[in-house]
Amino acid sequence: MTLTKITIVRINKEPLAKLLMEIKEFSLSEKYNSKEQKVIFLKYTKLPPRFILAAVISMTISASLYYVNGVKVGIQIAKQNNSMGYQLPYKTLEIIDLRDSKIYALICVYQIVIVPSIVFGYVGIDCMFVNLSVLIIAQFAILSDKVKEALNNSENYHEGIKKVVLRHYHLIR
Repeated sequence: MTLTKITIVRINKEPLAKLLMEIKEFSLSEKYNSKEQKVIFLKYTKLPPRFILAAVISMTISASLYYVNGVKVGIQIAKQNNSMGYQLPYKTLEIIDLRDSKIYALICVYQIVIVPSIVFGYVGIDCMFVNLSVLIIAQFAILSDKVKEALNNSENYHEGIKKVVLRHYHLIR
């Protein structure tokens, strides 16, 4: 699953980069008319760091426990049946015989690299899309506030609604 996510993001890296740059420029150049719109934006931007922290911590713990459990099971199997050899925590192609404990330990140290790649490949992409989603939701919440503001302005509400519709079109695009 992680490899699939990384591959899909790698294939679509240019459109994603354009999207990220456009959202960054749009968020930075946006002029918020009222204090309430700034509060709405700040309220929504507080959510992604909490999600990222929880996701990274839980995935790191689960990937680490899976690795440690695999090492533990591999050592137990080798102790019970020495002729069978050690079993690696992550299934990989065994080029050499794993009956020697030093070789097993070196390959296990090499497989530790898999844990961060799983965490960052799996959780990193999810966090990126959660962050994008929250930013878009924040923009729609601000848009809703701008609609209320334009409708309350009785003398020039046509111009205000026109600006809101153009902004809404830009967000949807």
